[in-house]
Amino acid sequence: MAIGLKNNNNDYIRLKIEKYLYQNSIQFYYYTLKNKGKDYNMPCFLWKNSDIFGCGLVYPPENMPDQIPYVFFTHNGKEIGKPISLKEASNNNNYRPFICLNSCSVETNFGDNLKDKPFLL
Repeated sequence: MAIGLKNNNNDYIRLKIEKYLYQNSIQFYYYTLKNKGKDYNMPCFLWKNSDIFGCGLVYPPENMPDQIPYVFFTHNGKEIGKPISLKEASNNNNYRPFICLNSCSVETNFGDNLKDKPFLL
């Protein structure tokens, strides 16, 4: 499974989670047309089938133009890894979520019913 964000220029940030018979794998990956991709080190941790993984995109307020947007990922509501700056993205606007699946299912929450289903990130 992979979750993340992608923009109109095909720059993307993803968290790839794989479970094998003898090993678990987790990877941060940031791809831009300018830099052609970068892996980020991830702390090792265990997860279960019912765990919740999240992705957030933070744009700074308009009165802080020197601040750069960034992306973060969570596992059961706790941030994992370090935030990834969008400084090198060719266009740090127009990001949209994406999910890639392989033999699994997901439940999504895009904030359309926060009263009954609040964000757990």
